[in-house]
Formats: sequence, C-alpha cells, structure tokens
Amino acid sequence: EGANPRINTVLDEVTHEYDVIVGTNEFSIAGSDLAPDATKDDEYVAVVDDMGVETKAEITFSDLQNVKAQFAAPVDPGEYRLVVHTRSGMGEEFGVKVASRKIKIA
Repeated sequence: EGANPRINTVLDEVTHEYDVIVGTNEFSIAGSDLAPDATKDDEYVAVVDDMGVETKAEITFSDLQNVKAQFAAPVDPGEYRLVVHTRSGMGEEFGVKVASRKIKIA
C-alpha cells in the first residue's frame, strides 16, 4: 500500500561525480516515488553513518523523480547511507517509506 520510493543515482551538482558529495555542494537524487515534503518533520533527506547517526540535508527541490538538497555545514568525510524518508506525495494517511543508497562524502 502506498509508495515504493527508489534511488537510482546521486549526483554532486558541482563536481558532476556520482555517489560522492563534496562539502556543502548541492546534490541531486534521481529515482522514483521520491517527493519528500520538506514541510513535514518526518519527510527528509539525510546521511546515516555506520553508528546510525543521521545528518539531515536541506531540501531545495522535490518531485517524484528528482530531489535536490545540500548540507548546511560540511559532513565528516567517509562512507554513508543516503536516505530519503517520504510519503511520495500520497498524504498523511500513508506511512513514511525510506529509500537508501550507499555514498561517500569527500
């Protein structure tokens, strides 16, 4: 029931490198059933480290196929899991689903 969000690619908009985000560069997430609603506390984009600590990004654009976001401050370099928490625009009656992809922060 509801959405089935998927992340196909993560692209640093400045370096044009896939799966590597540099500093506070804007990055785009392409996929399907994305569209997190930035006005909702439980819909967001973040990276999760191997200890489970989340660092949220600021969403600058969001639709079903593409999300653009960036971090307010640089995140420590390393390997992370990028997550998108979303209802895919389906409304409050649907639960939040999570799409994820392994990336690196440089």
